[in-house]
Amino acid sequence: AHSSFESALEVYFVEHINQLYVAKAVTCENQLLRERNLPRAKVYRWINSEDDRTIEGILHYPPGKFECKNLPLFVLIHGGPSASSLNMLIGDWYSWAPLAATEGWLVFEPNYRGSAGYGDEFLSELIGHPLSRPGRDILAGVDSLIA
Repeated sequence: AHSSFESALEVYFVEHINQLYVAKAVTCENQLLRERNLPRAKVYRWINSEDDRTIEGILHYPPGKFECKNLPLFVLIHGGPSASSLNMLIGDWYSWAPLAATEGWLVFEPNYRGSAGYGDEFLSELIGHPLSRPGRDILAGVDSLIA
């Protein structure tokens, strides 16, 4: 199975691992999505200058505005701390990022210190700083976007 920001989860069939790059989908969930003008998203990285730590998150752009500047900013913070924003299309009513992007917002989903999927060291950097370090990561990301 494979998914990305612009395509829903599809199931692929291969008989051998060497066939992954030529695999054909056995489902067809993306036809309707290809016919729509949807928000586009990308991974965004910035540095928290307090400790030179690279942090990443997701940017969701309004339809037709990919990589445009001077868009209104909506910061969407995931729960957790050990959750994360993912590189996948989630087609449900409570995925706020694409909904807000459709309304004209540049949606910033920061994966601050403690977010899942970045290893034990990234998670352990919360010890002694459970609110301040993630908060500074988020603010550094906002500063980077508006610079």
